[in-house]
Amino acid sequence: AEAIATGLVDRASFIRFMNVKAAALHLKASHFTNPSGLDEPDHYSTAYDLAMVSATLLADYPDLRAIVGSKQISIYATPLHKAFNPINIDRLLWTYPGAIGLKPGYTGAAGYCLAAAATRNGRTIVVVVLGSTQHFTDAATLLDFGFRHPVTR
Repeated sequence: AEAIATGLVDRASFIRFMNVKAAALHLKASHFTNPSGLDEPDHYSTAYDLAMVSATLLADYPDLRAIVGSKQISIYATPLHKAFNPINIDRLLWTYPGAIGLKPGYTGAAGYCLAAAATRNGRTIVVVVLGSTQHFTDAATLLDFGFRHPVTR
C-alpha cells in the first residue's frame, strides 16, 4: 500500500484520496491516516466498512484483484530497487478452495486481521476478521458458513 501510495502521487494526497473514496462509498466509521492500516491515532475502521472496501476492490479494480489474488509475483529491478519475488502470506490462497485473497495484517493494537474472499459456483463471499488469534481459521469458518446458506435479500 505504501509503494502504491508513493508511486502514484505524494503520500499525503493518497491518504486524502482514501478518505474521499471512503466518503463516496458511504463508509461512516472509517478514517485513514496512512495507506497500510498501521496503528496511528485517528486511524480506524470497522469490519463492515472493510468488507465494503473489499467488495468494491473485487468488483471495480480487476488489476488490484489480480495482485491480491497472486500467490507470488515478480517485481523487476529498477534503478531504485533490486528485483524480488514476494510470496503472498494469505494462507487461504494456498489452502481454501476458491480463495481470491485480499489482505492479511497484524498490528499491536488490532491483533491479527484478515479481509478474505472466495468464489464458488459463481458466488463470491467477502469476510472480515478483526482481532483474532486464528484469523485464517475464523475466515474459513465464515466462508464455509456463507457457502452453506442460500442468498437472502
